[in-house]
Amino acid sequence: MNQSSLELTRKKIFEIFNKNKKTGPIQENFLMLLEEFGELGKNTIKDKLSLVVLLTTYCSICLDLLEQIKDISMDVNMSFLLIIEGAEKEIVEIRRYYNLDVPIVTVEKGVLELKFRIPATPYAYLLSSESNVIIQNSFDTLKELEALANNSY
Repeated sequence: MNQSSLELTRKKIFEIFNKNKKTGPIQENFLMLLEEFGELGKNTIKDKLSLVVLLTTYCSICLDLLEQIKDISMDVNMSFLLIIEGAEKEIVEIRRYYNLDVPIVTVEKGVLELKFRIPATPYAYLLSSESNVIIQNSFDTLKELEALANNSY
């Protein structure tokens, strides 16, 4: 195979991959998106103004923020849901270590990017009481998360 046909094959594979890949912000109702992850997530946000925070167990910023997550979950005047990507055992340990008493949905590695189409973690969604996305963004600090929660990001 010559260089020209190899490059053409690469382009075709890339086009097919990108055509089938969902990208960009979530447009659909967030409640429908949570259906496959069990009742906890749905029941936490249903009919309530909600802040949904997405973290991973392999993101150093995410792990640093975990100490402060409990504080913001009590400070915001809305429902709070934490979605963490990682091994179930790790997340059980995280919950115990940080004494987290917030609802946590556990998802397997790759799910946040695939289902929620987020570019990076930590990431957050502010949802209306109808579970529609009001605002979404990545954040690196508690101050940025609070700004997002106050819809002033």
